Amino acid sequence: MFSDLLRKSVYSISAFLAGSVLLAAASHPTPNGRPVSQSQSHDFQKEASNLLQQIKADAVTVSKLADELHTYSYQPNEIDFRFQGSLLNDARDQVNQMDEMLTRLRTIRRVTMPWQQKAIDRVTPAMVELTDSTQSATDFLNGHQDYPFSPSYLADSTNMYKEASRIARSVGRFEKYAAADREVRELRPQLGMPAKAGS
Repeated sequence: MFSDLLRKSVYSISAFLAGSVLLAAASHPTPNGRPVSQSQSHDFQKEASNLLQQIKADAVTVSKLADELHTYSYQPNEIDFRFQGSLLNDARDQVNQMDEMLTRLRTIRRVTMPWQQKAIDRVTPAMVELTDSTQSATDFLNGHQDYPFSPSYLADSTNMYKEASRIARSVGRFEKYAAADREVRELRPQLGMPAKAGS
């Protein structure tokens, strides 16, 4: 999906410490994952839950990094661009990880639960926006190491925060829905109520 997402670096870590900022190349997700065969020995639904949970955790981390980046971008003369580059590089690594997990989720999507499918579909466009903003911010910082400040750079860091937060919030809501639905299904027989159709 994001096979080349933010993976390309212009400089190594050692070069970065000498005054460089890591670059990344972005791409967008394909509409659907590759087909996956149903396996009785593998719990795809549990895998999907674990992946969504980790995506949520990574999204929280990215939102915190983006918020910090946005704050420091108002102080271009006081904060070394290498520090901003370090924050952006950390965010890039998290986004890469999120991309890999989302790619897997889209691959197994058809054998996951309905709420998981909706969560995957909800996260995908937000990931596109997050990727674009991270790429744009990285491009700017690499090209303006002498004075890392511009309205577009501020907008990128703001959008990174917004989209990462949206991903975390969306997944969290779907998880709450799943937990509530599971509780209702467990309570029905205890209350002498018939099973819900389709459950």
